[in-house]
Amino acid sequence: MALLEYLGSAEDRDLLTRASAGDFLHGVVGTTREPGGWVRPQRFTPGQMRVLTSCMAWHPGLFRQMARSTAGVCLRFRTDGSEVALSLRMDAEPRGTRAQLDHAEGVPHRGMHDGVSCDVNGRHLPVRFPVTLGKGFPGLRELAGTELVIFNLSDPGEGPDGMPPLPGFGALHEVTIWLPCLRGCSVGSVWTDGLTLEPVEQRPCLLVLGDSIAQGFTCDDPALSFPVRLAERLGMDVLNQGLYGQVFQQGSVTGLDELVSPARIVVEYGTNYRFEPCGVTRTERDVSLFLGEVSRAWPDVPTVVAEPLWHDEATFPTHAGSCFSEVNRMIARAVRPHGQMRVAKGTKLVDHDGAYFSDEDHPNAAGAAQMAGRLYVAFQTLFTSAEERRSRALQVLEGAPLRAFALAEEIRRGVAQVLFADEGCVLARVTDGNQVIYAPDHELGLAVLGSLAEPTLVTVCEPGLERAVMDLMGFDVVDPYHLCVYQKDRPAKVAAKLAEGIRPLSVEFADQVREHYAFAQWLAAGELEALLAKGAFFGAFEGEGDSQELVGFVGEHPEGSIGMLEVFPGHRRRGWGRALEATKINACLELGQTPWTEVYPYNKASLKLQKSLGLTTNAATEQCFVSASHPGERGVDAEADARS
Repeated sequence: MALLEYLGSAEDRDLLTRASAGDFLHGVVGTTREPGGWVRPQRFTPGQMRVLTSCMAWHPGLFRQMARSTAGVCLRFRTDGSEVALSLRMDAEPRGTRAQLDHAEGVPHRGMHDGVSCDVNGRHLPVRFPVTLGKGFPGLRELAGTELVIFNLSDPGEGPDGMPPLPGFGALHEVTIWLPCLRGCSVGSVWTDGLTLEPVEQRPCLLVLGDSIAQGFTCDDPALSFPVRLAERLGMDVLNQGLYGQVFQQGSVTGLDELVSPARIVVEYGTNYRFEPCGVTRTERDVSLFLGEVSRAWPDVPTVVAEPLWHDEATFPTHAGSCFSEVNRMIARAVRPHGQMRVAKGTKLVDHDGAYFSDEDHPNAAGAAQMAGRLYVAFQTLFTSAEERRSRALQVLEGAPLRAFALAEEIRRGVAQVLFADEGCVLARVTDGNQVIYAPDHELGLAVLGSLAEPTLVTVCEPGLERAVMDLMGFDVVDPYHLCVYQKDRPAKVAAKLAEGIRPLSVEFADQVREHYAFAQWLAAGELEALLAKGAFFGAFEGEGDSQELVGFVGEHPEGSIGMLEVFPGHRRRGWGRALEATKINACLELGQTPWTEVYPYNKASLKLQKSLGLTTNAATEQCFVSASHPGERGVDAEADARS
């Protein structure tokens, strides 16, 4: 029997479990009790409302309407039911909302770009538009004229034989119902066909102070705005004070600190200066005074102030009398005195691509997801030291698969700077400019690359991520390679007769190395000399006394992998290649390092050599180089030696 049938039957309705929706609210500063047990969520305090609707506001009438919306407000509860129903009364759509949505679409459209959506145990259910109950709905006269939305919570895969369990007999579901972000509403009751209906504990608070981008315009689902997505990534509840048309307004957070103790704060204003005349002097004062108020209210709370996003200037040019071009400078100057505040580059928060925007300024759901991910990256990087990131990275990589070994070793050796370190992703930049990413959380990995990576070479240590990296970075070349690691404790064997002819090479041999190295064109200026100077190369010599000549060499790349193995023509098939690499392996072991090399799949001779030396070879499907042009040879070139 469906939940709606239970509700409509006076006899069966008592079999349902019912609670006041007001008991489950998250993301509010307060509520207003209305007749009949209805509850109206509030995301602004009465004091804030007085400021927002005063003559000091840019658009007091507009703000009065928009502040009633329930952006970021949700119900969180646990239930063992298979369905839940929520009764609510939705406000009329504000005129300003419809005007903006019509503009985004290019033509008037009477449909809704909002609604109610639901998450069940982390699984998102699409947005629903509540159904208005008629006067003749049996058994529920008190709901006539109100709206009802019903969600099926069952996951067909959770029961035996693919069948969902009976209501009240399954595991508890953690449910979040997201209320509309573009209009306000009052909530009534929650019903379920299960036996349990209990609130979920409040989590730490993410406070978002912003404009229509924060409010959730054009995301078409209240759960898909950037504040909601960012809060979910942080494991927090969100108090979303995004307000259509808002700018840096003095006094608009007055008294909020008495009710809210956020763990993180995002400030996202500035775009609306594009559309109206504004003077530099007054605007700069407003920016400074507002951020000062936020700082005094929460002096120890990490706060990211986001610059305005990229926008399509050609489609909607900035007003000729606007000071918008100075806003980034104003923000940077106003943030500087406050130690808990950092600036996030707006041009890096969403890709400069119309596919991520619904109009010239507002991100769509995909753009909001990018923005949330990159703001998360900002919090994780702007408030941590290099040493903290390094320590965290090594912790994460401790139990990682072999494909991430080289990244961990580069960090341990100090040749890689850790840019980001979190459970789902580590990104580091090596001294030669190569960027290496390990990202079991692909979504987070792309957010990290979009925020921090440069458009050069990226080593991707994550199968299946390379195509997305190419699209994100604008690259067109993927080079898979084998990672070969010497995991033994004992030194590699070197024939005694050959060992006598192997010694470190000094900088004086730079010209000879460059002459014989097959991929010398890929060496950066001074790179070879620096490697020789630190003793990274060994040479093989034949002959006696002054007549000794260099016949081969082995070295390492700037990131530490063994490579540049060359045995000169006429001196091959004598075991020099194997002896040189074994000598280099042993030198690494003496320094307390784990040797490794990188070999392209076509280099069968080198792969054979690695196996004979006892290196463990990881599949080429597990790691690759991604770039806009061929990155050049990396790893051991032992093709000639294989003929020895």
